[in-house]
Amino acid sequence: MPKFVLFFSLTALSVYLAKHFLGDLNYWKILLVSPAIYFSTEAMGALGQLLFPFKNSWPIHADPLKSRDLGNFWGRRWNLWIQDWLRDITGAFKSNSRSQTILLGFLFSGLFHELMCNLPYWLIYRKSYFGTMMAYFLIQGLALWIDKKYIKVSSPFLRRIYCWCAVVIPSPLFINVPLLTFLGLKHV
Repeated sequence: MPKFVLFFSLTALSVYLAKHFLGDLNYWKILLVSPAIYFSTEAMGALGQLLFPFKNSWPIHADPLKSRDLGNFWGRRWNLWIQDWLRDITGAFKSNSRSQTILLGFLFSGLFHELMCNLPYWLIYRKSYFGTMMAYFLIQGLALWIDKKYIKVSSPFLRRIYCWCAVVIPSPLFINVPLLTFLGLKHV
């Protein structure tokens, strides 16, 4: 199956879920969000590489559609630039438990996204969407724990299906009104 078919199939599922959970939003605008997120982060990565050509920089993503499982998606393929930052933050807490460290990483990622999208939206429009992005990343932490504990013995095909279900099904929590507004896809 070509990558774009998989990508847009997953995006269509995300559109349905966003419409169901977020209400009156234009399907086509939401359909554009997933590629917009991917390509905007790729553009930021390319800009970073242009601005700092002498630094040993790598692409921001490492072909996330080839992810073998959820750990591979979050740990080795999606947003590689943020991973070092999250390791530094979670390393400051000196946890002996890998599960706690991973959960802290998702907690800080959720907090970061809340501060980047939901807080400015609230400051400007006085409408609260607090907790949606945090919930998305905590669900990702829980899904990763389930993957490591129970799904790891499954076939590679089922692990890949589980990965994309875990990323896409809760995506309406992430692709919310503040993010759509930030990307210029929703007017308040």
